[in-house]
Amino acid sequence: MKQQIFFILLILCFFSGCKEDSLELKEGHTVRLTGTLRVVGNEPFVEPVLTIENRDIYLKTESPTVNAFLYSRMGHQATVEGKVRIITLQTPNQRYKIQKVVLECENIEN
Repeated sequence: MKQQIFFILLILCFFSGCKEDSLELKEGHTVRLTGTLRVVGNEPFVEPVLTIENRDIYLKTESPTVNAFLYSRMGHQATVEGKVRIITLQTPNQRYKIQKVVLECENIEN
């Protein structure tokens, strides 16, 4: 009996750690996301990102005023609307592929 209870608890612990990715982004879709504004990378190659559920979505904008707004609000919550672009990066030896999610910013709100 103790062994059965142990296995049931073990199975429950195993499945409670599994979490599906609730953030599903598809190429070309326009989305509205709320998260924390951050900067990743090292100078001079820093990029603004929106962090949602421990996932970084890179923000791309051509407007200097929007860029200035992004950098002034680092560490704060913001809602960003834009079109999703998924870029696939590959290592030089072509062993690994990494998908980078980029949001082309159209609108940003506090």
